Amino acid sequence: MGISFPNAARGFDDKNPCVRFNGYDGMFEIKFYLVTEVLACD
Repeated sequence: MGISFPNAARGFDDKNPCVRFNGYDGMFEIKFYLVTEVLACD
């Protein structure tokens, strides 16, 4: 699936179908993932 994001803090992971987010809390980098089922619209 070819999804691209203009913000480098987000990206699609083809290997594990999820969206990767990077954020910062002060000096700490926080990484989290959302599986594609969470983002699906019914």
